[in-house]
Amino acid sequence: MRYFKILILIIIGLLQFNYGLAAVWVEIDGLKYEYIKYNGPVTGYGEVYLIGYSSSVPEDLKIPYTITYKNQGTKRQCYVSTITSGAFSGCTKIKSVHTPQIRDIKNNAFAGCTSLQVVSFGSLCRNIGSKAFTHCTALNTVYYTNTVIAEDAFDESTYQNAKLIVSDANREQCNNDKVWSKFQNKIYTYSISVNSSFGS
Repeated sequence: MRYFKILILIIIGLLQFNYGLAAVWVEIDGLKYEYIKYNGPVTGYGEVYLIGYSSSVPEDLKIPYTITYKNQGTKRQCYVSTITSGAFSGCTKIKSVHTPQIRDIKNNAFAGCTSLQVVSFGSLCRNIGSKAFTHCTALNTVYYTNTVIAEDAFDESTYQNAKLIVSDANREQCNNDKVWSKFQNKIYTYSISVNSSFGS
């Protein structure tokens, strides 16, 4: 029985080492990430959530596609897949946000970011949650992406006053969407250059 218990403990330790069952977090460049899981047998990558920030968060926030994460002595490349609920809520430092590979932006993720002016989403984005960008009083430019978006993701004042930049190829999708069509000031363009809006 004693040896059986030891064997079980060894197996649990190996699982934690190889698959990241123990959720731990790390800070890189002013951003805090939580290690979620390791998909090594499938993709060779792990997965992390972006859960918060520190005082060194950059004004022009470009969320990386992957980070190198050290978990229990092992370094792994990890996808940054999700911005968790309230992760940047109340952060008054951020002026722009670019999320090229983020899949999910949870409820209240950027609520109350009163300096935030520009937001862009990548093509992989599949969900923007409730009140994700509410009370962002300086927000003036949003880049469209074809994703599921909560009706109250933005304030009504944002729908009325902010510019929505839409590629011409997505014109019909945007206009037919219940939420995205609420933006009154749409600008259609054949090519979109997001980077030019950052750091300006």
